Amino acid sequence: MQNNEKNTEVDDNTFAKEALQCEIGNKLKQTREEKNISIEYVIKELKFSKTFLNALEDGTWENLPGEVYAIGFLRQYSALLDLDVSAEVERIKSKSFELKAPETYPDVPISPNKKWVYIAIALFVALIFIVNISNTDDKEQSNRATNTTQTDTVTLTEPENTVAASDSYAENHMEPSALLVEESKPDAPIPVKKTYSFFAATNDVWLQVSEIDEFGEPKLLREVLLKKGQSFSIIDTSAKLVLTAGNPRALEVLEGNHILFAAGTLGKENKVLKRFPINP
Repeated sequence: MQNNEKNTEVDDNTFAKEALQCEIGNKLKQTREEKNISIEYVIKELKFSKTFLNALEDGTWENLPGEVYAIGFLRQYSALLDLDVSAEVERIKSKSFELKAPETYPDVPISPNKKWVYIAIALFVALIFIVNISNTDDKEQSNRATNTTQTDTVTLTEPENTVAASDSYAENHMEPSALLVEESKPDAPIPVKKTYSFFAATNDVWLQVSEIDEFGEPKLLREVLLKKGQSFSIIDTSAKLVLTAGNPRALEVLEGNHILFAAGTLGKENKVLKRFPINP
């Protein structure tokens, strides 16, 4: 029993450490791009190999010779960028790999049981279905009322010459507003909003969910460590989402009540899954 608890703690620290490495890499890359510094310039100034530089910016420290060398490379690179990463280095050296609280997305209740996730999603879909039926009935009643009014107008008894003259006048003297209504284009389609759920099916899972902004860059929505059997949902969104996860093979992803990715299908064993598109 104690051995299982120790293994779980080691896994949690491993995922959190990899998350910190990714965070440092994003910070380095963003600063370099903001200062318009090319990769070739960094390699020339610091005598780095391109493999080492990519490993620092991607957070893949397993491609570096070791942690001591990685920290040394990191300090040289951050000094070139005039970037302070002393706090991150201290966290790595002290092995305090604590996950940060979510930055932008409000907390969503975490359900201990997968069954309640399905029930909530089913109720939400049923509510949307009822609202759509109600709107369809209202449109049909409105159309019937319009057709009735038009029929009554046509059946009024008037002399044939008068009706013909009226039609000719209407064709030649149509109000500009009427023309605008006839020529107006249909509204652009509204993006469909969906609900996505993330369930730690077979083991603990650390994950980050981000949305892609108008510039194609990921913006963090939620970062969380799910214990086995726990889940959370991102509700009513039409954004493009990407997923970064530690222990991804234990994760199950659902769209509504439909399973997008079953447990065991995401990523590789003992590897962090990075920026995986959930809904490309």
